[in-house]
Amino acid sequence: MNNIELLLILGAGGLVGSNLYRTAIKRGYKVVATTRRDGQIEDSVFFDFATGNPKDLSKFIIDPNKTCAIIAGGITNIGYCFVHKDEVKAVNVDGTIRLLRYFNDIGVKTVWFSSDQVFDGIKGDYSEDDIVNPICEYGRSKMIVEQFVLQNLPDTLIYRIPKQYDNTLSNKNLFSEIKNELETNGIIRNIQGLVYNPTYVKDTVECVIKGIENGLYGLYNVASPQCIPRHEISKVLLSKMGITVDKSIRVPLESLTFLKEPKALNTTMNTDKFARAIGYRFRDYRDIIAVSEGIKS
Repeated sequence: MNNIELLLILGAGGLVGSNLYRTAIKRGYKVVATTRRDGQIEDSVFFDFATGNPKDLSKFIIDPNKTCAIIAGGITNIGYCFVHKDEVKAVNVDGTIRLLRYFNDIGVKTVWFSSDQVFDGIKGDYSEDDIVNPICEYGRSKMIVEQFVLQNLPDTLIYRIPKQYDNTLSNKNLFSEIKNELETNGIIRNIQGLVYNPTYVKDTVECVIKGIENGLYGLYNVASPQCIPRHEISKVLLSKMGITVDKSIRVPLESLTFLKEPKALNTTMNTDKFARAIGYRFRDYRDIIAVSEGIKS
């Protein structure tokens, strides 16, 4: 039976963390949120993954048995990760592992987010049992922490999540990424064969809460079962925005000479394990686009 009363959300300024913060408040949880920048979340506490001491967070934890720490922070921009490898190691690997160890040692339930970028994108439909083989620096940082947790912290809940979208273009998500590319280049270049499980961030948040309430632990692929090429997503989004769909084109990967790392093309994940555990019904991205007032011409 779930007895969690306090959610400690580390990295509440990001897309998943901020949505989780708002939802948890509405559900009646006590929430302590940490961010790295002022103004991201009201009443948030400053905490830097690279330099922060996890023990500084102990003052917020009255009863470890009634607390769940959700580690949602980190550096997620793939291009930035390639250029700033030392910073990525300090934040995504060393700082994250310090937090995971600390919460485990004091008996606090912990949720941590991994990524579909732990896969090389060759075959798709990856399950939790498939061998990980990341081909980008960001994916490698996630793989290192995944392996540490699976070997040392079996009570931790790991959610592997894919590209997230929201019902607005005003924050960083898959839809705003496509819109920004159109504004910058006048056209959307979609890599041929690039396909993933685009997932509504509010569905991801619901799955986090359900995982906590159901006492899940271990590794789960958590994503919409839809496997969609980026080109198709772009066309649906452009249509909603009142822009001709011929602004979305397919291009071969090798034509994007500015990419500094290999690109994993088919990182679709098999979500059967999570479906058996929770049975959550994910929403269709087309339905979210269709009803979103935040996405319009």
